[in-house]
Amino acid sequence: MLGRLIAGLEARGMFEDVNIILVGDHGMVRTCDRKLVFLEELAPWIELKSDWVLSMTPLLAIRPPDGVSPAEVVAKMNEGLGSGKVKNGEYLKTYLK
Repeated sequence: MLGRLIAGLEARGMFEDVNIILVGDHGMVRTCDRKLVFLEELAPWIELKSDWVLSMTPLLAIRPPDGVSPAEVVAKMNEGLGSGKVKNGEYLKTYLK
């Protein structure tokens, strides 16, 4: 699709006069109900407090408070997800960003 846009602009001699801005909306990403993970199921490994959560659709973004190690939070979440005890845990891996 982008190639067609560029080709059309070039054919009309407008390519050098136009700025193309690409944006993405992660909120439009589809999710599958069979792959949902409920954060409450991670409770045996870590308690994710609601005030840590910045965003959770369709991806989870959290910011633990000062004094809580983000690397430790990620490690505990991945431990729970990989335990086989969290429904659909195999579909999710957390990363430190």
